[in-house]
Amino acid sequence: MTYNQANLSTIPFAYQECDNVFFDCALDLFMQLRSGHIGKYIYESANSSYQKSDEHVWLDVVENNKTYYLPSQDNNLLHKAHKGLVDLVPEGTPIVDFGVGETSAFYQNILPILTHLESADYYGIDCCQRYLEAIKEIGPKLTDAKIHAINADFFSEEIDIVAPHPSLGIMLCSTIGNLEGTIREKTIDTNLVHVLRILSRTTNHGWMLMSVDMSHEKDALMAGYVTPAVEKFVLNVFHRAAKELPMKGFDPSLFRYTPEWIPENQLFAHIAEATETQNFQLGDYQLQVQKGQKLHLLNSYKFSAPFFESCCDKANLDVLQVWDHESPMKLYLLKDRANTLSATTDELVSSVA
Repeated sequence: MTYNQANLSTIPFAYQECDNVFFDCALDLFMQLRSGHIGKYIYESANSSYQKSDEHVWLDVVENNKTYYLPSQDNNLLHKAHKGLVDLVPEGTPIVDFGVGETSAFYQNILPILTHLESADYYGIDCCQRYLEAIKEIGPKLTDAKIHAINADFFSEEIDIVAPHPSLGIMLCSTIGNLEGTIREKTIDTNLVHVLRILSRTTNHGWMLMSVDMSHEKDALMAGYVTPAVEKFVLNVFHRAAKELPMKGFDPSLFRYTPEWIPENQLFAHIAEATETQNFQLGDYQLQVQKGQKLHLLNSYKFSAPFFESCCDKANLDVLQVWDHESPMKLYLLKDRANTLSATTDELVSSVA
């Protein structure tokens, strides 16, 4: 891959306003300076229309892709957990939703917990403005909880404490596995501990309900992910880049989805392989992607139970409860050791008074 900024001074280019962070992430990807870091832009809503908006592509994965097992298994685990939460988390505890998603996720997953806990506040965090607008519209019609919609990257260091009181953070669909990291990352334990601390800080050192996919069966993983719906969802980010970034001569259709399972790193890596060599311009950079070159876009880590629980311990989190499924999915209820509250309304009320 080559780039040459100096030789571009005579090349006319009609610049357009763009997301500078997206620009830098795309440049790092094509120059192979970083990898596994494009997840936010794969999931996030686009600023303008192209091929098909990525949130609808995600809806196709969730609702129409029968081999993608995570959402249905999340639902089964949550059904087990709903009533038991009131014995472990105080009534009235606010909810912090890490990844709002489609309104169907709110109906199925979040609303029953809001109802059982009689939560007074709901904080929905997502990078997709469309999801946030939808939750602000439907939330007040379904619950008495006050709806707070927050546009932010919940994995980022920049996010500050969202909830004013210890809250229950909810992260489903094994989203914790989407951490940034290279294919040969050797410090994933450090990365995971770091992110768990960020998430717990965002709940004001409360509780976290988190699903984790622990499948290490290559055939099952390939069957779940290597589908037309997932391929369209992952590769859609190239179409977004072509539409929103100052690019010239770039054909977003010249990639195919070739994910890899890397068991030694507990990583299912979402990878795009170039089907043709192409030269193109991104801002003032002239780039080349060669036929057969692989670009690592997104991670789906599949942490084993001992590894995940060890990282929770290092992040100052206690495991209060684990709900199992016949699948490799587990649902964890974690509690920050700085949190002295127990499942009694009186203690919570006195702490927030």
